[in-house]
Amino acid sequence: MNELKYRTRGNASPQGRSRVFFTCHPADFSRCFDRICEDIFATTDCAIYYTEDMTARLPEETRETDMAQMNLFVIPVSGRLLTEPNRAMDEDFPFAVAQHIPVLPILLEPGLDVIYSRADRFGTLQYLNPDSQDMTEISYAEKLKHFLKYVLIGSEQAKRIRAAFDAYIFLSYRKKDRKYANELMRLIHQDPVCRDIAIWYDEFLTPGESFSDAIGKMLSDSQLFTLLVTPNLVNEPNYVRQVEYPAARKAGKPILPAVMEQTDKTLLSEQYEDLPEAVDARNQEALRSRLQASFREIARKENDSDPAHNFLIGLAYLEGIDVEVDRTRALELITGAAEAELPEAMEKLCHMYKDGIGVALDLQKAVYWYEKRFEFYVRTEGEKSENSLIALNNLASAVMTSGDYSRAIELQKKSCAWASEMFSEEDELEAAAMAAAMNNLATFYYAVHDYRNAAEIMEQAYPKIVKALGERDRTSLAALSNLGAAYMSLREDEKAKECLEKVVPLMTESLGEENIYTIKAIQALAEVYGLGGDRQRQKLMQEKVCTLFDRKLGQDHPETINARNNLAKVFSHLDDYQKEAEIAEENYLVARRALGETHPHTISALAELSIAYRHLKAFDKANSLLQKELPLCSRSLGEDHRSTVVLRKAQADLFYDEGRFQDALLLYRSIYDFRLRTLGETHAETLDALNDLAFTYWKLNRSDRAAELREKHCALCRQVFGEEHPEAVRAMRELAFVYDKTGDHSRERALREQLYAFTLRTQGADHPDTVRDLRRLLRLCRTEKDDARSLELYPVLYKSLCETQGDKDPDTIAILAGYGALTVNAGNAGEGVKLLARAYRQQAEVLGENDPATLQTLSNLALSLERLDDYAQAAALLETLYTGRCRLLGETHPDTLRTLYDWATALFYQGELHRADGLFERLYQQRCQILGEVHPDTLQVLSVRALILRQLGDQKKQAEVLEELYSKYCETLGETHSDTIQIRLLLAAALRDLGETERAESVLADAKAENHPKS
Repeated sequence: MNELKYRTRGNASPQGRSRVFFTCHPADFSRCFDRICEDIFATTDCAIYYTEDMTARLPEETRETDMAQMNLFVIPVSGRLLTEPNRAMDEDFPFAVAQHIPVLPILLEPGLDVIYSRADRFGTLQYLNPDSQDMTEISYAEKLKHFLKYVLIGSEQAKRIRAAFDAYIFLSYRKKDRKYANELMRLIHQDPVCRDIAIWYDEFLTPGESFSDAIGKMLSDSQLFTLLVTPNLVNEPNYVRQVEYPAARKAGKPILPAVMEQTDKTLLSEQYEDLPEAVDARNQEALRSRLQASFREIARKENDSDPAHNFLIGLAYLEGIDVEVDRTRALELITGAAEAELPEAMEKLCHMYKDGIGVALDLQKAVYWYEKRFEFYVRTEGEKSENSLIALNNLASAVMTSGDYSRAIELQKKSCAWASEMFSEEDELEAAAMAAAMNNLATFYYAVHDYRNAAEIMEQAYPKIVKALGERDRTSLAALSNLGAAYMSLREDEKAKECLEKVVPLMTESLGEENIYTIKAIQALAEVYGLGGDRQRQKLMQEKVCTLFDRKLGQDHPETINARNNLAKVFSHLDDYQKEAEIAEENYLVARRALGETHPHTISALAELSIAYRHLKAFDKANSLLQKELPLCSRSLGEDHRSTVVLRKAQADLFYDEGRFQDALLLYRSIYDFRLRTLGETHAETLDALNDLAFTYWKLNRSDRAAELREKHCALCRQVFGEEHPEAVRAMRELAFVYDKTGDHSRERALREQLYAFTLRTQGADHPDTVRDLRRLLRLCRTEKDDARSLELYPVLYKSLCETQGDKDPDTIAILAGYGALTVNAGNAGEGVKLLARAYRQQAEVLGENDPATLQTLSNLALSLERLDDYAQAAALLETLYTGRCRLLGETHPDTLRTLYDWATALFYQGELHRADGLFERLYQQRCQILGEVHPDTLQVLSVRALILRQLGDQKKQAEVLEELYSKYCETLGETHSDTIQIRLLLAAALRDLGETERAESVLADAKAENHPKS
């Protein structure tokens, strides 16, 4: 038979102590039972019951009698417990829930949240995590102490309860009749007169049947000796007949035999001398009559209207202190006392509903009673009393637990304001209380990812805690670590580094280098170094963390395995992929052997190994690993288990790297849906999944969908992290990139302006990020032809480049040239020419005179000189430009021909008409050859030649050119086109000048015949 055993503090007797039942997956017993017992005994003097064989079912009789009397079930939670058939999860936990016995789950492994919170597992029941790495949390030891305080009755409270009873009945029975003992107690207490009568019995689960001093004392203090009668009293020698019954007769106690099973009366009278007439316990009238006769003079009716008395009796029935456990009656009594405004009754109801103590867990009812308690203290003691402040803090925490985050934050802000008014910073205790209120508020902000407000509150709280407790106090050290963690979340790396570099030596000195919290602080500092780009220091620190965890916990411990996983990632950042793979391979083998294939840390090690293989382009190895382990993980843990999702993410990343974007998309989409459903859209992991989706849609050329997801990602990052958080800034840059590629310049421009303003303010004008943002903004302004804004940005960018790259850098000179060209176009030709001239000289020196960039600047300079009417210098430069482009591009290149046109035009305006005409004639021949004789550009050159020839006085040649031009206009545009008619008129004038009046009149007659307005 799988009997219950017990463990107590100092191996004391379990009698009179609160009863805790420990149950777990069989494989977890050896690794956690001793530690959990020590943790509980450190705060509470109770009895912890368990079975040595966690695989065997408990007898139904044991469940109905002994298990139903337990005050608390403690269940260590592991992946095995949640995923494999076992008694603890399949039988013990449902029994506790059905009996409204509170359950304390203690987490043994990370990454179990999803499956833990399933409706067929623990649902919304809160767990404690002994190894939490969240430095913003209250310590595990404090949480455990607080929980046990309100779930289990302490010795002082038990004394108060026992003192509240009107009288005691001593119940004597055979251990074989244990199931009848509970029934008889209920039958006795059905009589209202006996409600406040305690029943003392040789408490269950005590090995053997020795007559202890405790039994003797209770027999002496009892007003009635009740003998539970079954055949077991007479069918064999027993302890009741030989010891307890004679002792009761000797003490002169009234004796009430209560028959629970028909028993031979003759044998009873023979074996139990002078035994009074027995009563049928199931005959309610007969039993009530005998009981009332015994207690009529004892029961105190005035107690019925006393809330304090009723509350204590309610606790007795709730905990089974000298009465049977009757949770329904307990709730009635405690609720009645709470409605009568007994503060401790209201507080008890708060914890009963919040933790499921004797009732179904109901967070809304818990909040109701926390609010009632708060209102009571405010009404009776005023707002600024200590009790009112404590009640307000408790109410805020309960509201936070219920999920109403905004109201919880408002309540806690009120608590901080009250504490500030009530307490003096000069008083250590008051300063500590004020800091505690602020720390709670910071924790609330942290829970909703409002890291900015969390950090600001912690900044205020830390000096107060140090002032009250000293810099080396554990609370002060934890507060400084919390502040560093907040800065890390905000990616304020320098501030985080400052906090952690300060706290690590203090922790090392105060707690020791091998203290778990010290090691975790070192690990956080290593991460900060990595975030700041100091990978070598990160490597040294992370190697130290691995050494310390290995020395403290051993190489097989989950913390050590996790630390080695982080070390592998460091080598990845150092681009030492071979070393990354070596560490990851060894770590994965250790994790599989020590923790099993489906342990979260094993899965993390596997994911890191797949990343290492991807970095080495060993895609086949990575695929082989994932294809083997992913189905196993899915089968063992479920599709929605966190570890399964980790592997699915690794597989998606592998597909992405291989270019299998459609396959990656299917996985990324499932991961995003899962995280959205389980974590909410603002969780950092959900945002990462959304980011992956956006990237993949972009790779699939689904730019509209990618832009939609990028917009959502950017908006959420700005909402969650704040406008200037690095994550938000990164999201803005990625969205701006999408707008750029899709041509949505107006929205891109708005983002670029914000990004430049942010980096300028936070990193300075010469920082590479600022220069990069400025370049992109300037490029966009030039695209949108916003000359005014461009003229503001050009000199700023030029100055920054001069500072960072030097004024002879080709990139710097190019910006100077662009600035000069825009200055000319904006109407300030004089200043623009100066800038272009300087740029040209520097490019010619640095790049050479025939470099394309040099020649382009030379072109801009020459044309700008024309704007200043400096045609001589312009023509000289254009001649140089033409020579350079002929050499670089050839005589027939469009840019060369354009330069020839500009050179000829400059000569024309300079007055060198013969040279100009020669160049235009050359240009005409080349355009005829390249573009054709009737191309508009070719005809344009012919028109200019006609004008030059007129100014040269060569009327004959002019007329020939006009006649040729007229013929080609007629061919291309038609005789009635306005441009054709204009050429007719010019031709007629030229003919008249030559004295060919008859031909001129003929041309004019043709024009009039067309009836064109210009004729």
